[in-house]
Amino acid sequence: MSLSLFAEIEIFVSIVVGISLAFVPYMTEKSINFGVRTPVDRINSESIRNARRIYTVSVIIITLGMVVLDIILHGITAFTVAMLPIILILGFSVYFVEHYRLLKIKKQENWFAGSSGVVTGQFVVASRNLFPFLYAVPGLIVIILIIITGILYYPRIPSVFPTHFGANGLPNAYSSKTVLSVFLVPIIGAITTIFIIILAYAISRTSIREDTAVKHAGERTNIFRHRMVLLILVIPVFMNITFALSSFEEWGLIHNLNTAILISPVLAIVVITMIVSFSTGQGGSNIRIRDNQKSAVNTEPVNDITDDDKYWRGGVIYVNRNDGRILVPKRFGVGFTFNMGNPVAIAIFAIIIAIPVAIIVSVLLLH
Repeated sequence: MSLSLFAEIEIFVSIVVGISLAFVPYMTEKSINFGVRTPVDRINSESIRNARRIYTVSVIIITLGMVVLDIILHGITAFTVAMLPIILILGFSVYFVEHYRLLKIKKQENWFAGSSGVVTGQFVVASRNLFPFLYAVPGLIVIILIIITGILYYPRIPSVFPTHFGANGLPNAYSSKTVLSVFLVPIIGAITTIFIIILAYAISRTSIREDTAVKHAGERTNIFRHRMVLLILVIPVFMNITFALSSFEEWGLIHNLNTAILISPVLAIVVITMIVSFSTGQGGSNIRIRDNQKSAVNTEPVNDITDDDKYWRGGVIYVNRNDGRILVPKRFGVGFTFNMGNPVAIAIFAIIIAIPVAIIVSVLLLH
């Protein structure tokens, strides 16, 4: 891949992610603003609307400013690589400013004055319908095909073969032929695919608190959970296609592979994720439901703390040892996050961190 093509892809990804990040406040639950629990009568207050405007405009300016600066610097590789992380860091810095500003206003204005603090809340219970395993099949098929291809082609792979390619498309690292070195990528794909399926299953069984600020909260929650499960199960298809192309290039089945083609499946899933996130919203907040549209929703009353900000660190990290759930809906963004007060969640999170570290170490050792 030429450096110019790399820069173009990086700019595209940075713009998509940056603009998406800018509009996250319009995708979150109506009763949650910048990670702060908000009473229904305060949702459209001037302080909330002002926080959204400041954040969105600031992140858009940061994103476009970084892109313009990259162009001015003529695509210096080091800056191009660092551009997206810088956008994310600066974007979340603006988020934290607005988060703590709203917390201060909430305390000063005593938003939950007159409330006892503890109410009987409603949690939408996970449906006991069959898990949609059919959506997990395509990703598993792709990874199985990679392994079968590798087994059949293994005798024809050279004793020393390329395992990494530079920006110019030429190999710049080699490994000796072993079962591990040949099948490292599909092994990573298989482990990741299985882990993603388990994660999707856990989400399908997670109870979610209703957003009391919207109509048909139960129906919205059910649709939200269903869409998130399907989206997660589809990710391995695109991921494993990239793994397949990468493996086939290493083994010599294909040559001079354009990196744009190699990463196109990843870009596709990024775009799909953004579309689903915007159209759904956190907790289904952006889903359009007709007043006469009804569906069976299982709920259970739970003694719940109305103002539960104390369980959230910065509005993004959830720590509640009294909550048995492993996964909970995010307060900023669309999707789920771990309950870091649950030992099982901590263990799973540690595995997620360990996987890329193990991959990097394996690659370095094989080289």
